[in-house]
Amino acid sequence: MSATENTRIYLANQLDEIQVSMASRGQLDEFLEPRLWEELRVRLQELYRKATGEPMAVLAVEDAPRQAEGGEE
Repeated sequence: MSATENTRIYLANQLDEIQVSMASRGQLDEFLEPRLWEELRVRLQELYRKATGEPMAVLAVEDAPRQAEGGEE
């Protein structure tokens, strides 16, 4: 693998890390890509465990369909 390819992979991983970190703090202005959702869930679960003292707590996320603004489904 070339140095350029290694650099590209490293930078892509860093960008993913930054996006998940921002999302976990509520600072991301756009939607997180679905491939990063599990990493976000794991981070939020760790925050929850530290905040509550529940070392085995599990956060589960249910994907609900979005409703159109101002309307009902």
